Amino acid sequence: MHISDLYPDAALAPAPGTPERGQWYRWLVHLLSPVQSTFYGFIAPSRSAPVDAQDAVKARAIESLEGYRTMLDAHLSANGPYLLGEPFTGADLFLFMLTRWGRRLAHRWWDARALGNHYRTIKSRPAIQRVFAQEQLDDDA
Repeated sequence: MHISDLYPDAALAPAPGTPERGQWYRWLVHLLSPVQSTFYGFIAPSRSAPVDAQDAVKARAIESLEGYRTMLDAHLSANGPYLLGEPFTGADLFLFMLTRWGRRLAHRWWDARALGNHYRTIKSRPAIQRVFAQEQLDDDA
């Protein structure tokens, strides 16, 4: 949010004071918590549970993540191509990251039609291509 405000010409956020800005805040906060925090239960259950409860934490996270995947896919199908409709924003970058995290789930997030289209659209951006090359990122890893 801070970066978006520092560089308004990058158009990573709607203008302050607009209804769209409120939706942008809504999506960023929702993606951060509960969605990202639930991913931590899947990726690193040891961060929040003793050894004997980690399998249960992971199973619950997988169940919750399936619901988030379904909701996000439905939202993008009805309102996309981006979270706020037509404009690309920083919230879409955050969703891109989470969708990439979802590659480790049995129901990979990018296998959902609209989420997959969103992921591929963001991934094709030149800046994202540069990051993938510089960091030697691979969707199979």
